Amino acid sequence: MHRDRPPEPGHPSERLFRRARPGAHDGGSAGRARLGLGRGGGHRRTFGPGYGAGRGGPVGDEGPRARAAPRRRLTGTAFRRNERRVPVCTLHLWFQTFPGLPVVFAGNRDENLDRAWDPPTVLVEHPRILGPRDRVAGGTWLGVNLDAGLLVTLANHEGTLARGPSTCSRGTVVLETLRHASADEARRFAEWVAPACKSYTLLIADAERAFVVDHSPGNTLTYRLLPGCHVITNARFRDPDDPKARRCLRRMEDLAARGDPSPAALFSFLSDHDTDAPGATPLCIHPEPGSRFGTSSASVVHLEASGRLAGFWFAAGPPCRAGWAEVVGPPGETPPGG
Repeated sequence: MHRDRPPEPGHPSERLFRRARPGAHDGGSAGRARLGLGRGGGHRRTFGPGYGAGRGGPVGDEGPRARAAPRRRLTGTAFRRNERRVPVCTLHLWFQTFPGLPVVFAGNRDENLDRAWDPPTVLVEHPRILGPRDRVAGGTWLGVNLDAGLLVTLANHEGTLARGPSTCSRGTVVLETLRHASADEARRFAEWVAPACKSYTLLIADAERAFVVDHSPGNTLTYRLLPGCHVITNARFRDPDDPKARRCLRRMEDLAARGDPSPAALFSFLSDHDTDAPGATPLCIHPEPGSRFGTSSASVVHLEASGRLAGFWFAAGPPCRAGWAEVVGPPGETPPGG
């Protein structure tokens, strides 16, 4: 099988296979300029299907894990600087699970509650990109390319909120990834730009394909997602020691079994405060005394098989308290679901 060609759905090698390096995709001169990057160089190494290809983390979405390099823990001064593990977003994708809605997304943004942002609006006219805006660093943490039927969203990794060396803003990465015409094109761009940025997990989905690009310095892995339920937290993707992800997956599967992707059901799902596993944090976060971290907003997105946006709903605050409403599309366009 050609190593640069993603496997067909159901192929055994769909437990994925890719470790990215800069240079695989130049992003275009405009994209480089917007990200503040040079021409980009180097090369991309790709690994074919198999167990434990190369050194590093998981080689597959549903398959066994490779022998992973030790995960860096926050200790000593690094831990004191971050004070504690801060939850940073929980993202949920039901991919090709609900009839007629191949992309169903629900996510909470957990952030410093003093960080300024704008509710979903048209961020870019060509192509038309709809999403909230981060006023501090620009860009967005979630968006939909209305022309391509493409969803992109991002979660920072644990302990990476503090300012530090980075060539580009992670919010700008989301916005630039959204400029592409398909999940495949967006994935190639995301692999190219990842080494210039601090750690994150990026989710890319259209009606046909979905990918996760999981990046930490020196270790960028791409997963092609099978149909089903997928969750991203602020840990590395598919971290077996992540109790929050395991619990979310169980609840996602329950929702899928009920066949109810309605915004009411999904915002109720995002409002959960329970923790039934040691070390797990609730989905809906409220700040502890002396802290300003919590759930600042929640979003639900539906994409149809045609790529048309079937609905984008937003809660401007923790979903347990803030009312959610449908986001109106660009002027002159039929509102989502209309």
